[in-house]
Amino acid sequence: MATVEATIQSPASAPATEDTSAAKKVPERVLHTMLRVGDMERSVKFYTEVLGMTLTRKKDFPDGKFTLAFLAYGPEETSTALELTHNWDTTSYDIGAAYGHVALACDDIYARCDAIRNAGGKVTREPGPMKHGTTVIAFVSDPDGYKIELIQRPNAEQPVLHTMLRVGDLDRSLNFYTSVLGMKLLRSKEYPSGKFTLAFVGYGPEETYTALELTYNWGTTSYDMGNAYGHIALATRDIYATCDAIRAGGGKIIREAGPMKVGATVIAFVEDPDGFKIELIEVNKDGGFPL
Repeated sequence: MATVEATIQSPASAPATEDTSAAKKVPERVLHTMLRVGDMERSVKFYTEVLGMTLTRKKDFPDGKFTLAFLAYGPEETSTALELTHNWDTTSYDIGAAYGHVALACDDIYARCDAIRNAGGKVTREPGPMKHGTTVIAFVSDPDGYKIELIQRPNAEQPVLHTMLRVGDLDRSLNFYTSVLGMKLLRSKEYPSGKFTLAFVGYGPEETYTALELTYNWGTTSYDMGNAYGHIALATRDIYATCDAIRAGGGKIIREAGPMKVGATVIAFVEDPDGFKIELIEVNKDGGFPL
């Protein structure tokens, strides 16, 4: 499996110096995971009051008849967010089987589950060691049925640990995320008793960077994508150079780089081998971007 080595710096401590042209071609980190929701007020209440996130920004787009809300555990310049999309005429979505979950770090998972229950949240898997390992986990369900994994990981610098996606060919997916998108393979493990393999890819160590968890269930080559999960978004300094590099690496650009239809942020979209969409967003030297 080919990998691309890139110079990685913690988003919280990267100096404000000019990047080399080579580094600018490689995305830097995961910015957010986008999920479509049927009731924005209900979802924002859940993620703020039950899971303790902060609503960092929210905007209505009357021309497109939708609303976007971003929630995180810190400023978006350094903290991975959730982007909730509410299409005004849609109250429910099909989650499908391809999207898995977002994982959050917990200092004390047992106390966290108690707090979630007390706040009206639904714990669907009680805290305890995972079936095929020793990591202590739990699962929560949000109002739209999205699963959130809680993982016992005290003092995590980045509370949003990863987004899990199910893939039909692990070697093919690893080649795409490493050779085309410039991520590193952080760890991989086979679970023969469960007949699945997990691989984690990202732009830096899991202690400080949000990763992607790729799950390969042996013998399953495709999944129902549904229409609820949207995409992950990646930060890049030069979106045009990044798109050129992705194309040169065999990647598929499905939306060319340019300003948003309803905003100033410069974006592009890429599609992975399983059909998952990846949004590229051009950020400035401080990690921010026009709203």
